Amino acid sequence: MLVEQIVYTISIRRSLPLTPALWETPAVSDRDEAMEYLRNSIDVTVSKSMIPLRFSSVQCMVMLTDPEKEDAEIVTDKILNSFFKFYDKKNVALTTEVTELPSIVA
Repeated sequence: MLVEQIVYTISIRRSLPLTPALWETPAVSDRDEAMEYLRNSIDVTVSKSMIPLRFSSVQCMVMLTDPEKEDAEIVTDKILNSFFKFYDKKNVALTTEVTELPSIVA
């Protein structure tokens, strides 16, 4: 069985133009607020074939247990659109990474 994971990472924008070297870990209050919005965006998007997890203080992860049924790119777009619709501060950068996990046969 193929499983995919999508990791969402929050960082604070320091200046423009944006490059990863200009990102930093957010202040606790900003981080917690952004993570709450991210978690809510994930909760309204997930289906029965997805497992949402808080991965760290600045990361959430969604496991797609049936990637043939749920496309990682579509899921990511839905979550990002929901997040930025409700979190209107411009101080947050949200990055994503999709990874296929190896099959585990019991």
